[in-house]
Amino acid sequence: MTTDNFMIIKTILEGIDSQMDGDVICRDAFDYRAIGCSENRWNRLVEIMHEDGLIRGFSVGSSSIGAPAGKPRFENFRITLAGLRYLREQ
Repeated sequence: MTTDNFMIIKTILEGIDSQMDGDVICRDAFDYRAIGCSENRWNRLVEIMHEDGLIRGFSVGSSSIGAPAGKPRFENFRITLAGLRYLREQ
């Protein structure tokens, strides 16, 4: 079974976009459990989306060299203009 990473990215962006009218983005509707992927994959894809400028408000806690990445932190999690353009092109 192959995982469609681009479909997961699209689902996350759509989840954020659908909540733009609210005060806070609730990740429960598009977290790894709701999407059906591993927590590690979800975290890595969100990190990729952040690095590519599709989202803001995500950071990874520090970890020592050779250790697993730190726990992700979300503060003012939101979609960017680049993220909206990505959705429009899909």
